[in-house]
Amino acid sequence: MEKLDKSKMSIDERADYEMMMARNASIIEILKEKEKEKIADQAEKRNTLKTAKKLKDMDFEIDVIMRATNLTKEEIDKL
Repeated sequence: MEKLDKSKMSIDERADYEMMMARNASIIEILKEKEKEKIADQAEKRNTLKTAKKLKDMDFEIDVIMRATNLTKEEIDKL
């Protein structure tokens, strides 16, 4: 792959190139942030399931666990 020589670009080409690179950097940052949010959501769900499992093991009623965790009866039954 050939390296890009920006010194051979016109002023307009250079401006377009810089805008494209800034736009790409913004897109990358957005994707990184979305991935962080996804990981945080997964961790929160895991923690909720762990809590529900503990409550179930302590013989709490399903209705109480549902209210405490916002999980469905089906999700709790799978634990």
